[in-house]
Amino acid sequence: MCGRYTLSAGHEALAKAFLAEFGEELKASWKSRYNITPGTGIVAIHEDRDRGGRRAEVLHWGLVPSWAKDPNIGYKLINARAETIADKPSYRDAFRYRRCLVPASGFYEWDRRKSPRQPYYFRPVEEDFMAMAGIWEHWMHPSGSEILSVSLITTEANKTVGKIHHRMPVILGVDEWDRWLDTSNVKGEGLSNLLGPASDIFLKSCPVSSRVNKTDVDEASLTKAISLEEKPTGQMDLFGGD
Repeated sequence: MCGRYTLSAGHEALAKAFLAEFGEELKASWKSRYNITPGTGIVAIHEDRDRGGRRAEVLHWGLVPSWAKDPNIGYKLINARAETIADKPSYRDAFRYRRCLVPASGFYEWDRRKSPRQPYYFRPVEEDFMAMAGIWEHWMHPSGSEILSVSLITTEANKTVGKIHHRMPVILGVDEWDRWLDTSNVKGEGLSNLLGPASDIFLKSCPVSSRVNKTDVDEASLTKAISLEEKPTGQMDLFGGD
């Protein structure tokens, strides 16, 4: 699954890499984040059908389907499995019409074989950031208020992540971004082959402090490697296994 990640790259670098527009409000509030959690606003990049081109927006992490009666369903829909995304009612419309990229510098996963569970940090070997595949949705309350939300797509783990967990986020290469974001492909044709695990050599990992378990801690030191012999104790992993 993907239940915690980081984004430390600046908006200038992301705008250049993704060829996306970042609004003034988003740029003014920009800061590095080292412990991004479900239920918070995260940056996603999608095609702007009205104005054309790509646009970066802050979306609520936890998909709220347009037909949902209760927006709290989003807390259960932070991840969508690649194997069933095209068919599940909660995800299929967003998969067809509203695909996005979620930039990330790295992500955390917990080794469940340890007690307490030991967090690990995964990041690209060569790049400063990567693009995770996502889907987004808009939900309207009868009062007129709107929620824009997003879910990250997961797939079976590659060998690197598989040492710790059986799932990982789908990570798309630069040459795959156009196909993924193409809003004219409403049937999602040919996209299933994009939703496999990243190359076994794309990521590197290290054990990190269990302080990352605390959702109110957000600092660069969370991504630093630690010695397992000297690791501090901490809370258990807060997330499930999708």
